[in-house]
This record gives sequence, structure tokens and C-alpha cells, in this order.
Amino acid sequence: MMFKVAAGWLQGTVDKIRYIYNIGLLVLLIAPLGSWAQTKTVQTNPEPDSSWTSAIDASIAELTKFAGMSTAVSYPDRMPKWPPCKQPRAIPGTGSSTTGKFPVSLRCDSPRWLGQIVVTVEAAKRHLVAARNLQAGVIISPSDIVESESDWTKLPDDVATDAEQLLGRTLTRAMQQGQALTLNFARQTAVIRTGERVRVQMVGSNFTVTGDGLAVQQGAVGESVKVKMASGQFVTATVVRSGVVELKLE
Repeated sequence: MMFKVAAGWLQGTVDKIRYIYNIGLLVLLIAPLGSWAQTKTVQTNPEPDSSWTSAIDASIAELTKFAGMSTAVSYPDRMPKWPPCKQPRAIPGTGSSTTGKFPVSLRCDSPRWLGQIVVTVEAAKRHLVAARNLQAGVIISPSDIVESESDWTKLPDDVATDAEQLLGRTLTRAMQQGQALTLNFARQTAVIRTGERVRVQMVGSNFTVTGDGLAVQQGAVGESVKVKMASGQFVTATVVRSGVVELKLE
């Protein structure tokens, strides 16, 4: 009887030791894994050096195309790692007016380093739009235009920004109310019509002779038109004003 009790006690003790050993071994196996995972954690999107971003923002704002406009520069989600630099330099490329994306070359003299980044630029530009629906052939007057403001990336390069660029010109196509007015669709208004009788001023060295002619084509002030003289000769003269052209004689 005593022998059975002793044997039972011994078996229970062995089982406890085995249980404690297994638990300890499991802890030893898990602990290194947790430690390894922690040491492998890295920052994938470090905060960019503010001296570099300040240089980029300033270089974009100084571009001629953004004169008089406020600009906002957006950076990629994943930023590159830039070296510390006392005097970072940023040189923006020409960019594209249809996308708003600009490549920017980066330079540092000490330490010597070169890099590049593509940023997105937003800027509002003031320009002129049609105040109402306008038909082709309309001579633009002050009541036909109004000032507006739009994202520069959505505007054509030849958008009109000054009323003097449009007033007195003729629209070559119909424009809807609110549509941006461009120089390409606003030509100078013809002051001489085809078939119109004109006075021809023939200007030479220290003398001026006038004669009559017939305009073969229409033209605006400053444009060249062909004129048929009374003698039947054809000459090319410059429009001076309504009904008058000038022919310079060598």
C-alpha cells in the first residue's frame, strides 16, 4: 500500500515537471519571434526635410506663368529620403498646362547631391469669359466680357487676361456664356472690305502721292491687302485705317 502511494506521488511530480518544462519551452520559442518582428518595423514614409520642401514651394511660386497667382504644391504619398543640406536648390521644369505636374531638379553643393521629384501644382488664374452667348462674327464690346477665375491647368495657353486684347476684335466662332475667351478666336476686325474703293497713299523718300484703288481682299489695321489700281496694276499695301492703305516706295 505504501509502495502504491509513493509511486503515485512520484508520477504526479514527474507530470508537473514535464508540464512546467513544456510551458517554458513554448515561451522561449514565442519570445524571439516577437522580438524579431519588433526590430524589423521600419518607417516607410519619413517626414520630408522642410528645407527641401520650402525650396521647392518657392521655386514654383517664382515661375513667370504663375505671376500674380497663389500656388499650392502637392507632394507624392511616398516621399524620397533627402540628405540634410544648408542651402538646397530646386529648379522646376516647364511643366504641362494640361496636367499641373512639374518635374523639379534638386541640388545640394555640400554635401554634393543631385535628385529629382515630380510635384502637382494648383493655381488660380484670373481671365476673361463671355458675359453671354456670343455668335461668330460679333465685334467684341465691353458688355460682352466679364472677369472670372479658374484652375490654370484647365485653361488654354492663349486665354485672354486683359480686355484690351479683345475689345474691337471679331469672334471667329460662337462662344457660350462663361466660356473662356482666347486670342486664337478673336481676330482683328477688318476695316476694309473686299471690293471696297480705297485711297492708296504711296510714300517715298520725302514725298507722298495718293491714288484710288479697289480692295481685292479685306483686312484689319496693320494687315497687308492686295489692291487693284486704276491703271489695272495690282499692289500690296498696308491697312492704315478705314478706307486708307499705304504703299511704301523704295
